[in-house]
Amino acid sequence: MCNDDENEQTLKRTQTPRFDSSKQNSDHFQDIPVCVLLNGNLKILWCNPHSTSLFELKEKVKKEIGIPTRLQLLLYNGKVVNPKCLINLKPYENIHLLIKGKGGMQSSTKGISKDSSEKEIEEWLKTEVGLTDDLLKDYSTLTTLNGTLLFFYDETSANTFSSDARIPKGLARKILAFKDNKFEGLRNDLFNKTPEEIVKFVQTVLGTKDESIKRFCGCIVERHIDGFVFYNYEDAKQFESDFVDLDIPSLYFLKVILKRNEDFKSEPMQYTVQQPRCNKSQGDCYKEFLCSLLLLDDKQEGNYEPCKLMILYGASINKNELEKKFVFFVVCREDDFTDNEAQNRLWLQIRRNTQEWLYLLPYKKRKLFTESEQLGIYTYKGEKIELSMQCKSAFVMEKSEEFILNFDTPILLISERIFRDQSNCFVAGLAKHPTRERFYFSFKPSQTYFVFDPDDYHKGFVKEKILANQFQKTIIPTEKQYLQIPRDFKQQKNLYYVKYHQGKILAQPENDGTLSLRCVEFKYFVNCLEMAKGKRFIKFQMEALRFACGCLNARKNGTIYFGVADFKPHTAETDKLKDKHKHGEIVGFEISEIFSDSRSKYIEALNDGILQCFNEDIKNTARQCISDPIFVQVVISGEKFFRWVMEVDVEPSYDLCKGRHFEVNLNKIGKDKAESVLYLRKGPSTISLKKDERQVYLKVELPDIDLERKKLEEEQSKRRCDKYEEPLATKLQRLLTKGSFKFDEPIWPILLLGKPDEEQKINDKLVENLSFIKQIQLTAVFDFDDFSNKNGIYVKHCNPQRSTICTGQLFHEEPRNINMQEISIKLGLSNQSKTVWIFANGKHDSEPHLCRVDWHSRYSAGVSNAVLFFNQNFVIPKEREIILVLLFSNDFDGVIDTFNEITSNFGLNSLVIIAEQHRIFDDFVDTIEREGKGSKESLKNVSVIGMPWNQVNSTITSLLGYNEKLCCVLPCSSGAHINAEEKFVNTLSDLRLLSATQCENKSFLNIHNRDQFAGKEEMQFYKGQGVSWWNFFFENHVCSRDIYEKLHEKAVMYLNHAKGETRRVVTLIIAHEPGAGATTLGHHLLWNFRKKFRCCIISKLFKKTVYQIISLLKYNEDERSELRPNPLVLLLDDIVQTELSISDFTRLLNIELRKEHCNHIDGMSCLLLICQREEIIYSIEYGSEIVFCLQQRLSTREKTWFTNKFDELEETAKELDIEDYDPQHLISFMIMRYGFNMDYIKNTIQKLLSEIEQTPNEYNLIKYVAFLATYTQIPMRGIKVFIPLGCCDKLMGTLSRWESRLSRALKVLLIIEEDDSESGPKVRIAHPNLGKEILRVIKDREKKELFDIAKEYLSCSLLERPSLGIERLEEFTTNMLIRRKSGKAHKFSPLIEEIKGEDSDPNYDKAVEILKLGFKKIQDPILAQALARLYSIWHNFPEAIKWAEEALDISTKQSLSFINHTYGLILRDNFIHLTAKRTFEPPNVHEYLNLILKSLEVFFRAKNEQDDGRDTQKLLNLFEAIININQITTFLTEKIIYDTDKENVVRYLKDPHFVPDEIREEWGSFHRRLKGMRKQAEDAFKILEDNVCFYSIFSEEVLQSPSQSKKDDKFYKRFHFRYKYIHEHFSRIYGESDSTVPNGDQSEKDSYHRGRLWTLKGNSYMNIFNHIKNLDKSEITATTDVLCKIKHHLEQIKSKDSNDLANQVCVKVALGIIGNSTGYSESNIIKTCKQIIEVKDENVDLAHFFMSMLLWTENNMPSQRRLPSLEKSLSHLKKMFNERKYKQTLQKNESKFSQPRAQFYLGKGRGIQSLCHHSQIPLYRKKDSKFDYSVWEHKTTQEKLRRLYGTIEISQDGSMTIAYCMWDNKDSESIKISKIRGVTTRFLSKQRVSFYLGFSIAGPIAYYIKSARDESVQQRTLTHNELTSKNEVYLTKTEEELERYLKTIERSEGKHHDGLTEMEKQLLKDKDEIAEALEQLNIKNGNGDFSDLFE
Repeated sequence: MCNDDENEQTLKRTQTPRFDSSKQNSDHFQDIPVCVLLNGNLKILWCNPHSTSLFELKEKVKKEIGIPTRLQLLLYNGKVVNPKCLINLKPYENIHLLIKGKGGMQSSTKGISKDSSEKEIEEWLKTEVGLTDDLLKDYSTLTTLNGTLLFFYDETSANTFSSDARIPKGLARKILAFKDNKFEGLRNDLFNKTPEEIVKFVQTVLGTKDESIKRFCGCIVERHIDGFVFYNYEDAKQFESDFVDLDIPSLYFLKVILKRNEDFKSEPMQYTVQQPRCNKSQGDCYKEFLCSLLLLDDKQEGNYEPCKLMILYGASINKNELEKKFVFFVVCREDDFTDNEAQNRLWLQIRRNTQEWLYLLPYKKRKLFTESEQLGIYTYKGEKIELSMQCKSAFVMEKSEEFILNFDTPILLISERIFRDQSNCFVAGLAKHPTRERFYFSFKPSQTYFVFDPDDYHKGFVKEKILANQFQKTIIPTEKQYLQIPRDFKQQKNLYYVKYHQGKILAQPENDGTLSLRCVEFKYFVNCLEMAKGKRFIKFQMEALRFACGCLNARKNGTIYFGVADFKPHTAETDKLKDKHKHGEIVGFEISEIFSDSRSKYIEALNDGILQCFNEDIKNTARQCISDPIFVQVVISGEKFFRWVMEVDVEPSYDLCKGRHFEVNLNKIGKDKAESVLYLRKGPSTISLKKDERQVYLKVELPDIDLERKKLEEEQSKRRCDKYEEPLATKLQRLLTKGSFKFDEPIWPILLLGKPDEEQKINDKLVENLSFIKQIQLTAVFDFDDFSNKNGIYVKHCNPQRSTICTGQLFHEEPRNINMQEISIKLGLSNQSKTVWIFANGKHDSEPHLCRVDWHSRYSAGVSNAVLFFNQNFVIPKEREIILVLLFSNDFDGVIDTFNEITSNFGLNSLVIIAEQHRIFDDFVDTIEREGKGSKESLKNVSVIGMPWNQVNSTITSLLGYNEKLCCVLPCSSGAHINAEEKFVNTLSDLRLLSATQCENKSFLNIHNRDQFAGKEEMQFYKGQGVSWWNFFFENHVCSRDIYEKLHEKAVMYLNHAKGETRRVVTLIIAHEPGAGATTLGHHLLWNFRKKFRCCIISKLFKKTVYQIISLLKYNEDERSELRPNPLVLLLDDIVQTELSISDFTRLLNIELRKEHCNHIDGMSCLLLICQREEIIYSIEYGSEIVFCLQQRLSTREKTWFTNKFDELEETAKELDIEDYDPQHLISFMIMRYGFNMDYIKNTIQKLLSEIEQTPNEYNLIKYVAFLATYTQIPMRGIKVFIPLGCCDKLMGTLSRWESRLSRALKVLLIIEEDDSESGPKVRIAHPNLGKEILRVIKDREKKELFDIAKEYLSCSLLERPSLGIERLEEFTTNMLIRRKSGKAHKFSPLIEEIKGEDSDPNYDKAVEILKLGFKKIQDPILAQALARLYSIWHNFPEAIKWAEEALDISTKQSLSFINHTYGLILRDNFIHLTAKRTFEPPNVHEYLNLILKSLEVFFRAKNEQDDGRDTQKLLNLFEAIININQITTFLTEKIIYDTDKENVVRYLKDPHFVPDEIREEWGSFHRRLKGMRKQAEDAFKILEDNVCFYSIFSEEVLQSPSQSKKDDKFYKRFHFRYKYIHEHFSRIYGESDSTVPNGDQSEKDSYHRGRLWTLKGNSYMNIFNHIKNLDKSEITATTDVLCKIKHHLEQIKSKDSNDLANQVCVKVALGIIGNSTGYSESNIIKTCKQIIEVKDENVDLAHFFMSMLLWTENNMPSQRRLPSLEKSLSHLKKMFNERKYKQTLQKNESKFSQPRAQFYLGKGRGIQSLCHHSQIPLYRKKDSKFDYSVWEHKTTQEKLRRLYGTIEISQDGSMTIAYCMWDNKDSESIKISKIRGVTTRFLSKQRVSFYLGFSIAGPIAYYIKSARDESVQQRTLTHNELTSKNEVYLTKTEEELERYLKTIERSEGKHHDGLTEMEKQLLKDKDEIAEALEQLNIKNGNGDFSDLFE
């Protein structure tokens, strides 16, 4: 950025044309010279601006230059000269003379635009284009043209324009060329030629003999090709394009154009004056004009590098004032910027740097343009203007000098590319067409130009200097003389911060001062250092005492400086010196501090001189008035040593000096004067008074001077007394908190850090005294210290875990193209609150630190955009920012400009400027005031100046409160407590630590202060704010719940016996109803464990959270020690963000803990407390000892506590007369006190709403918060519903910081609290029980339905963008609209269900309207999908399909599969709806087949959208695809009437080659798809069965909630419910029902047998073993018959594939298990398995699985053969399972079906009969999906299964395996079993154990491990109820009965537990079983779906 003086010089330099040096003499002394500029020449005219009229001035111009007055257009400062302008003329100012144009030759599209009328266009065609009335009459369509039509066409669409308007092509080209200003400022002889004259020219070139030439010439006249059009053809190809119909050789056109280029040269238009300006050619004059204008050298020799010189300017027709200022000349390669796109890219960069071009204008012109809030847009006289979006370009000589000089400032831009050959000279063509005029030039050495890189515009336009024809980056020298602010008068403290810089000029010149200002005198003194030390001190004494005496007698304050140059130009003294300095320049002198050369010696010398030289009666007075010498350091750039300036202050106060005069006898120290002399200050010197002057002074002047001094001191004293000086600490607190003096209100601090100097950095105290920076959660930091990340503030006070580091380059984008949300994502602000630390002036390791001018060109745009970014409402809500500006030194490079940008965006109200030194602040403010960016007075009002940094720090930290995180104390296993390092604590970003000394380190001033603080914390808690640790620190804030003792006892038991635990992570669950106090209970437990165990709260669930927990466990614990780390106590409550489920999190934590290498790997490492929210809880539901229930009810003891606390609060409120202590205002407390009584809640809400409704915006706010809280479904551990504070600003009106002005009643119902997430502070309901009742009352008051309130909410300003936290509010709103109530059999969210009403009388239109409003606001694809489902249920299928396709169009990858699934369902439902109860004939089914086949295609597309083949959603889509195929086969076989038999239709579907004649042609497009369905279905069955059968979605789950059934659990159960129906349906078509084997070849017979397998359900592993599932004794015979039939058909298949062999193995094993293994043995089955393995296809895993089982049971095979085979199979299974897990990890997708499930267990029999199928174990039949581990304790299990014995082996990573030896010989090799389930006891390595063995597809699994010593196993007999599922009981009911039960349950859930009947309680308990039974009945009847599984 340049200063104004520099700009003036730059402008003059840039605009210096050639000068007519002839001089004129004025006859009148008042005349001034005026420069008249025409065509690059200056003519001096003399005139009197006060008396010369405009007419007389024009006459002078006519006389001197020869331009007639009628043609003169005079411009002054860009405006037409009028008489008033003349008065403002100053000597040598420029007046531009332009010559008025004639006709269309010199005009542009002046006066026309897109808005021009038909009449205006017609007038333009006549006057500008030159069309005659006859032409307009002949082509009347031209009179219908308006601006919109004309500007619709561009130059490239001339032919279209000609055709549309039915006018000749030439006329069309001419009109469009004039519209685009193609001939503006040009002169060419062609312009005057008619079409007939063009014909003559063509005939001259081509001749007339050829007949085609004659036709050609005739068409030229016919198509109106006149001189303008002929000139405008760019080349021969374009010329030929207008005559393509004539079949004329291209050579003719080329010949004509080349001749045209040779004969008609384009020149800028000139006006010939009466006297020629020079004898040079027109082209030479133009070149001189360019050289003068652009500061180039005209060259005629050297090696020339070809280049292009072009002009760019704004394309606007009517240019605004900004566009009139600049024209740009571009020097580039000839092939650069040849197309409009490239030119527009360059123009875009020019527009981005508008601010830089404005700084080239003089200050007077520049200040007319005011920056607006939008970058690049400026305000000029109240109007917003900017450079036009598009540009125009031209070759230089195509524009006249007058055209160029119409712009104020020409700017030369140079491309770096043209210097590739390091040429000295360049040559450029000056016109578009080939011309003889070539411009040879070079760049002037040492001249500065703007350079840009076309390959990287981000570099901007850099000022660079030419040195030896090379570009060298330099700091641009400016004409500004850097000034040095002097030390304040009498300032003797804090001199450390006062430093002068050598070479700067003291800002205060030498003067004689005034009574209110000090006198100043400079002494070079450096030359005295060469004198002897005695003479040096004498010189100092004489000068100081002479000056002091003069000041004392003048009664003026004064300072004399030693070490500051006092030379006058060209004196004898200065001429002798080698180093010449400017007057007032700081030089400094050295003081060695050795012997007599020390500062103390100068002090002694001055004191001695005063005592020696002043008379006895006044020397004491003089001593009091003259200060000791003050020494100020002088910093020398680039040097480590420094010098000194010595200063002496003189203050002649009235009380000391009244009536006295001072004489000094310098003879006593030198020999200058022999007697006492009276000195007096006069001007910048000190003079001695002669005798007569002395008498006048003593008698006349001195009394008056004394009197004036007295008045001055009295006035100053009065001002000091009158003016109240607010204490700095108070002012700082007031400014920081905007008057509230509390820092707990929502604010977003921004920090602007000046650059400390090196000495300040070395001084650690400065950095230490800024510790408040790390305690404030800053929004942004603008750091101007490029070394801050090495040795500055960033290193000391930035938390890298909570910060994003960047430079301004990140924001350096065009604001109109920039997506602020994308920047927010890049900065990491989209999902958490972070500090954006911006290095605003370089970063030492990547970007340089620049001076202010260079900073502006390189960094300004990015920093400016950064400020603009933080001014967005979605980043910082309006008027909630606080901007702290910390000034450390005078290095303001970039600081002032950023400060100005901040004030223009945020204003002054949010500013807090802090500087320790007044002089730094003064320098800062003076610069701002000088540049017109602010006033000193206004900035002082927001500044704290002179306050030491340590006091600033203590003041701010006192506002912030004690920060426990800065001194967190952790307990260790040894019992010691250690201080955790701050850096370590900062890495635990997902955890909130509880310090062992939490709250203990805060100090209070007194007991009253402590009680006041405690009371405030207590009141906040009782109002509904989250519990804080202070509530536990201060006694009796929290009621200890009855359940706490049980929970504490259980936790202590686990913690004290941690080493004996087998689980690394032990879970305790607090199941609670909303608002019952679970969060407080969890905190209470942590508080009591904090001294011994490391405790923390988990706020996020990511993979990195696991590693943070392990870091906390290991921190400062010695792994070599024998002491094991104490377990961590973790609390998991409201989770802000999560990417893991609880089970995934605990599983990963277990795995990582096992991996830790330490000596003590056994035992529990973490105790995890989980708060799990339930709508309503009945303790009987939870049979687990780890689940503790907390309900909305109080025990008698608890009620007593609340009563006593109520009395205490009431008493306190009366004593203190403080309303806040009135318990009636503490809503959360009162709800608990009344035991959640609904009557109390209703009455309270009625009263409070009566007060609130008086304020409409408050009333609306509580309405919307209650509405959102009531109908938004949140997860069990999700955060409470809230509205971000920033979203409420518009709703709450124009009041800034409205949250501090809420009414008392609203403060009772609402809580506004800080939030750690990216959403900022939040507004929420004070208690969960309030929302529903508030909404009920409001509906009654307003007589509105829920629909009206929902519509009102979705239309209000809360959801308007942009605002901070809008994403979170949109998330809540979307959940409210789409999330179904957990455990309910609803198809939509509770809100939509309630609006829709009962199914018997649905109100679909209102539900649709609400969803549409939501979609319009949020544009979420799931909302569109919900609309599609709603329309589908409504049977409005066209709308359903439309919305499903809309959802697909905007869906993300994550939702694509889900939406496709819905789309497929809608298409299928539409098909069913259209074909129901109808029959068709083959020709009429195309529409319906296309519809259902499209649905099938969509399901497969949805399947393919999933990355993982085992994902539940993928399996679901396969399931739906099979249903579709069944639907199609039903339609084809039952809905269509054929001429052929039905058997042929079935054969058509099964036989790939058979097609009935009836449909061969008719269904030609369907054959391939219909015949491919069988293979698609069989593949789908295979994938489904393999996943659901062999794998479970359940591992050792940490949570089992009765009301929170997992979606995957639902799919698992529904799959089994529906599977048999779809399999039977499929088998009816593709199976074989006839038991007779058909005649035919063997392939047909094999096909038949395979079909029979489908019918008999013997086609797969799962189907075969389903036959023996849940088998009773009475069913064995029938089952055996079916299995034997399956076996028979398998044996009959001759061409067996691996599937047949696998099924053969399955059926033999199944028969063997039920006791029918006649005719085959284990060895035969093993042989078959080996055959399968040899095939190496998809059944290899199954073969190895059977091998691994049968080799355990085969006793006849020698061990030498069994073991290798067994190990091979086990190795294969393990490898395949690991690959499966690896694939999931690689795809970052946790497969739902990931846990291998035991298919068989080893029983007590022999051979195959020793295998026990999992269905034979009791309690499996209770729930198919989950395994109850208590099954092992039952007698039936123990009777069936065999216990094996093995040895525990523990590896170094902590994983446990069992080594099992299959033979009695202990020396033989053993089998390692790594999968172990159900471990409840701790085992040691090498310990002997017993276990049950299960066989899975991933290998053997050991269950129920016990020590071998403990042979006694508890036995329990199963009861009938345990064996019978309640689900089976409810399946006996009808659908109507079950639906009635569910409605009863829904009504009961709103009641209090005490008001429930026994039947209601029982139904609530059985809710899941009832819903499950109803679902099974729906599925059986074809009405079930899976739509609720994936929302």
